Amino acid sequence: RTDAPLTPESLTAALDRREIQVFYQPKATRVAPGKWIVEGVEALARWTHASFGPISPLRFIAVAEKHGLIRRLTEQVIDVALRQCRAWDAAGLPLSVAINLSPQLLNDLAFPDQVARMAAQVGADPRRIIFEVTESAAMFDPDTTMDVLTRMRVKNFGLSIDDFGTGYSSLKQLYLMPFSELKIDTSFVRDVFAHEDARTMVETMVLLAHKLRLTACAEGVETQEVLDFLASVRSEE
Repeated sequence: RTDAPLTPESLTAALDRREIQVFYQPKATRVAPGKWIVEGVEALARWTHASFGPISPLRFIAVAEKHGLIRRLTEQVIDVALRQCRAWDAAGLPLSVAINLSPQLLNDLAFPDQVARMAAQVGADPRRIIFEVTESAAMFDPDTTMDVLTRMRVKNFGLSIDDFGTGYSSLKQLYLMPFSELKIDTSFVRDVFAHEDARTMVETMVLLAHKLRLTACAEGVETQEVLDFLASVRSEE
C-alpha cells in the first residue's frame, strides 16, 4: 500500500518477527529444442503488514537503506534464500538463486567473509548463489567495489551486473569488474517490438556479454514473443 505509515520502528519490529518473506521469480537461462529451461530463480523480499497488508518493496527497502537497517534485512533474505537453495539441492533441483545487494554493502570488506560463513553454516553451495549489483552502484566507488566483488568471486559466488544499460559506467569498468552475468534492463526488453533501436541494443548487449564470457539475462520478459526473439538472438551467435 502507498498510504500505510512506514517508520524505521515498524520495519525493525517486522525484522524482529521475521515477517519479511522471500518469493522466487524464475530465470530461464538455457534453450532446449522448442522450450526454455528454468535453471535459476531471483529472490524477492516481500512484506505483508499485519494491519495494512502488502507494503511495496520500493518503500521498505528505501526505509531500510536510510535508517541503517539494510544489512539486517539483506541478511534475513540471504539466510532464507541459502536454506531454500540447500533444500532444492537436496531434492535434486540444482537451481541457482540470485539475491540483490544494496550499494551500502559494497564498501564493507567483511561482507564476503560473512556471507561465506552463512553458506557454510547451512550447507549451501556458493556456486549456486548469484549476487546482483546495479550498474550505478558498482561504479559509485569502483576501487572498493572491485575489492569486495573480487573477494565474493574468490569464494565462488556468482555476480550479476543488474539494470545494465541504464547507468553511466564505461565499458572498461565492465570488463575490469569480476562479473559472471550481465542483466539487461527491462526498459530495453519490453520495447524490442516497439522500437528497432531497443531491439538492436538487446542484441548488442547479448553479444557483448557472451564475448566477455558472461551469462546474459533479459529482465522483465512477459510474453512468448519476447522469449522467441531472445531465442533467435542466441541462435544467431
